[in-house]
Amino acid sequence: CGDHFEHPQGVFTTPNYPNGYPVSTTCEWLITVDWGKSVEVTIDNFDLEGTITNCQYDALRVYGGPDDTAPLLGELCTNQKVPIKYTSSGENMYIRFISDSSIAGRGFRASYKTVDS
Repeated sequence: CGDHFEHPQGVFTTPNYPNGYPVSTTCEWLITVDWGKSVEVTIDNFDLEGTITNCQYDALRVYGGPDDTAPLLGELCTNQKVPIKYTSSGENMYIRFISDSSIAGRGFRASYKTVDS
């Protein structure tokens, strides 16, 4: 699952949200906006399996660039206080969700929009 978004704004979720995501799943989203702009992602609902101090089970990782070699802006697991916002320094943001082989939460819902750099 995942997608490559090239629209100025949009919404994405884990599969089956809010009814629980599948186990053993990896989803990757790449968001690309106009050159000279930045991406702002807002996570407005979040429920994954895990602990606050250790994302060894299920995790959402947000990178400030086109892939996972870009700077890591945040790593989230378990229940988090929302909304949570991340802003890229350039026109790309890469998001990866990974679930392990057991126990699933409800998942997450996020929106993105184009903002001035």
